[in-house]
Amino acid sequence: MAEFTIGERLLLHLYTYRSVNPEDYYNIPWELTQDGISSSLGISRAHASIELKRQKEKGTIVETLVRIKGGKVRRIAYSLNEKGLKAAMDLEDKVNAAGLDMKSLIDFKKQDPTQVLEGLNEGDRKALGIACAFRLSVPVNVLPEHARNVVPADVNGRTTITPELRNRILSAAKGDELGEWHSYAADYYDRYGRESAIEDEDSRKVERVYHLVKAGRIRDAHKIVADNLYAMLLSDDRGLYEAVRDLPDADIKPKYMLELMILRTELALSQNDLKTARESAEKLITIEGGEEYGFACLAECLMLRRKEDEAKDVISKINKSGNALGMLKLAEIYLDLEEIDRAEEQFAAASKIVSDNNLAAVVEKFKVEARIDAARGRTDDAVRHLSKAYVSTNAVGKANLKVLGNSLGLRIRELTGSDFS
Repeated sequence: MAEFTIGERLLLHLYTYRSVNPEDYYNIPWELTQDGISSSLGISRAHASIELKRQKEKGTIVETLVRIKGGKVRRIAYSLNEKGLKAAMDLEDKVNAAGLDMKSLIDFKKQDPTQVLEGLNEGDRKALGIACAFRLSVPVNVLPEHARNVVPADVNGRTTITPELRNRILSAAKGDELGEWHSYAADYYDRYGRESAIEDEDSRKVERVYHLVKAGRIRDAHKIVADNLYAMLLSDDRGLYEAVRDLPDADIKPKYMLELMILRTELALSQNDLKTARESAEKLITIEGGEEYGFACLAECLMLRRKEDEAKDVISKINKSGNALGMLKLAEIYLDLEEIDRAEEQFAAASKIVSDNNLAAVVEKFKVEARIDAARGRTDDAVRHLSKAYVSTNAVGKANLKVLGNSLGLRIRELTGSDFS
């Protein structure tokens, strides 16, 4: 099989930018700088410097002082001269004759991930793995110490990990590496807060829970989920759903099962994964404290699958149970399905059996009533009922109601001002 040296790969890399005019001083791609070349080829900056020096001595490249796209300072860019173009064209013929994909030679992101990781020292391997564990771009300086340009980054020093590279590198992790990489990412969002570039606190918590679950730190994930369940349910985050869905039940301790199973069920419904939703709802029914919620979610799943007869049986069971929370949850299901009339009818039936001594049911009653008000365009009534729920619940409940208020289009100041005094 044909092999290509770093110098040859460098020429091929520059060859892909042969249409760029080096005299267009203000519009030169970053990939033509020493940093860009080293990042693209997956080599250190020092190695790139050595190879560029060799090519200059061979007379195949030229240097031009330019301004890079998105950059504020002038930098040296490299391009092929006539001799370099001829050499690169010969190499292209060699690549084609060998039946190879040239991108796999010049694009670090296309290279075999196992070989990439095995070619790195421990620190560089860890930094690249963590960078790929992150779902979002982060500053490279928050990663463990590593050789410059081991991690693909833009001119502003933020990681540029493509989905393809992320999947390839993560799939090549060995032993406990994957968990360690995700654990580092989870702690980053806790440590840096708003400086993490995610200003919304709920979104940061979702991101942290995703990484905690992937890292196997279920206890830490559970605490955040339990305290911020509504924010998690409203996240509609595909990655979080897949992480929770794929978590083996055997790995979840009984005391964490209720909230995590609620999260799995609701996210499955939001992702229209009705098979998982039904399985999770049926699991919920068997968990202490989850029976009513599970039956309501099962009813929603059956209605979405157009299994009306089965759904009616479950709905009948909920209403005959005389459990106010279960009946109110069913009213919320109707709201989720945008069946407002049925929601109002269900709410009216449930309200009749809500006892003032059942604080959880009282809070749920006001919350459902607020959602119905919002659906009917009665904003003032929605705020009033949310305010009643707010003053009747604990800190976790208050946080969840703020999230609900945002989802209903009610500004936070309306929920935290005199309405709740």
